[in-house]
Amino acid sequence: MIYTNKTGLPQPIVDVITQEDYVAADNEFRVTSLIKGLKQTILERRHDDEIEVDVSDLQDALWGTAIHYILENSQEREHLIKEDRLKAEIDGITISGKPDLYNSKTKTLTDYKTAKVWKFIFNDFVDWQQQLKIYSWLLSKNGMEVQRAEIVGILKDFSKLDVRRKQGYPQCGMPTVSMDITPEMIQETEQWLKERVRLLKGYLALPDDEIPECEPDERWANDSKFAVMKKGRKSALKLFDNEDDALDFLEKQGHFIEYRQGTDRRCVDYCPAKEFCHYWKERYGG
Repeated sequence: MIYTNKTGLPQPIVDVITQEDYVAADNEFRVTSLIKGLKQTILERRHDDEIEVDVSDLQDALWGTAIHYILENSQEREHLIKEDRLKAEIDGITISGKPDLYNSKTKTLTDYKTAKVWKFIFNDFVDWQQQLKIYSWLLSKNGMEVQRAEIVGILKDFSKLDVRRKQGYPQCGMPTVSMDITPEMIQETEQWLKERVRLLKGYLALPDDEIPECEPDERWANDSKFAVMKKGRKSALKLFDNEDDALDFLEKQGHFIEYRQGTDRRCVDYCPAKEFCHYWKERYGG
């Protein structure tokens, strides 16, 4: 990957953001690569030496590196396993991951995530939970049983004032999301991984433009909406999924309709390989 520093950030920040702590083998894929869109994963790997990213857009990486550095260098205890890279193989593909912490006494897996408050307000944990399941599977394949897994969220925009003012707001700046891990869940995760590997191997044999686009949830897609608007007001009175419902409401209220095109937030703002993606080029004119 080609890193630029268009805003002139100090070199120590650039060094931390751009350092490569581990280079995966050709047949090896990290857990984080498997839970995002496979087209994105493959394009990022194929075009790594062509993709250009400015370090000023990678502030999340800086946050994550700083938090993990602090926690990784905490006092060691004999029953705690920290930051070890684990590997297991499925059908010729090596899956690797680096869980933050495993407690062999309580059989608990812990992972740390920097995030924003909205993640907890909307209980948007599907991606985190899938990662915990795969880490638990990896640990089990390496002889370590997991009975409980948890994410400790470190909220970058937490406000004590909003705890009292906003309904559903996190009650502290480091909330925890936990889940029980059962043998059945480990088996289900292995089946999910086998299917994921099957798709991955098939896609790897295809040219860029023939790889199916990422699924809507992987693209962080927002559906298009029909907004009923009132003159002089910027926000919508009501949103509808289809135009007929909007027109029916409009006739009763005497306002006007504004069409709001859905977007793919990851494609537009967070996919470094988008310029090599047929879906992005066709949809957004790249």
